[in-house]
Amino acid sequence: MRPNHRQAFTLIELLVVIAIIALLVGILLPVLAAARRTAREAVCSANMSNHGKAAAAYASDHKGRFATFSWRRDIPYAIFGSGRTYGPYSTDYEAAQWQVVDLLNKYAATSSDDIHTPFPYTEYNSIFLAEYFSQNIPEPIGICPADGQQLRWAADPQATIAQFPEDALRWARSSYTVPLAFFAEIDRESSTAMLRLADNSSVQVHPLTPLGTRKLGDIYFPSQKVMYHERFSRHTRLAPAYFTHPQAVVTVAVADGSVRSLHTSDANQGGYAQADGTVARQSVSYLPSTMFGDPAWPDAASPSQPPRYAATVGGLKGVDFGSPEVLR
Repeated sequence: MRPNHRQAFTLIELLVVIAIIALLVGILLPVLAAARRTAREAVCSANMSNHGKAAAAYASDHKGRFATFSWRRDIPYAIFGSGRTYGPYSTDYEAAQWQVVDLLNKYAATSSDDIHTPFPYTEYNSIFLAEYFSQNIPEPIGICPADGQQLRWAADPQATIAQFPEDALRWARSSYTVPLAFFAEIDRESSTAMLRLADNSSVQVHPLTPLGTRKLGDIYFPSQKVMYHERFSRHTRLAPAYFTHPQAVVTVAVADGSVRSLHTSDANQGGYAQADGTVARQSVSYLPSTMFGDPAWPDAASPSQPPRYAATVGGLKGVDFGSPEVLR
């Protein structure tokens, strides 16, 4: 009777098996990564759609007004939960800073009577919409699922405040931003009405510029007007890119209620209409902050680019994509 010897794999057989496994991994990983990007983009699109629906609901409740900070400079307001009244204020955006405090006291576990955002209308509008979302701040619908940095900050507000005391509301910031036209009553600039996008989404504003009273009915071309947009392109194979990058593709909510992926190169350049009928062109630069972990500018293209739909020529009367700029 012959002994029953167990045969081991030969070296060649092992190498073949390893090669097959490596080949399968090489095939599956890109597929899984693409599936993950698609899923995140779907959630991001749903977030954008919910922003549009909330804006429509707010307009229905408030005589057609766009959903943004509404406190005005010449009116005193009581801050929720503080027992104190503040105002009148010197500017509308100072009043809006205190409205942020009021909303934090209503809807956030982390409240304060002295936290100010530099300019809340652009990147903190999800705070204002909390009443129409989950009535919680930070608002999950305001954060793109691919924005891992913001998700981490929002998960632990106290730790974020300790890490960035000079930017104490970073945990409540949104991944999405609002174009200038939706909160500034400017279709053409004047000596007392000026609002421009500056570097890194900061804003230049004249103190007397009226803010927070625009109406959705003021939009002339709703199917060609961006109402909310991502700050960064996050749903392609490319590295995250600031929305002004020529190769960026960002998710946008359009004023007609639709949501789409918009190639920056397909959008109009943007600019600032003047009283004499000319257009002032002013590029904006993206200067990433290493302290805040901002994505790097991804390639050799100039980081100084046109503002695109963030500063529509003609404001709410203008066009962002689909046809040339309109100046009325």
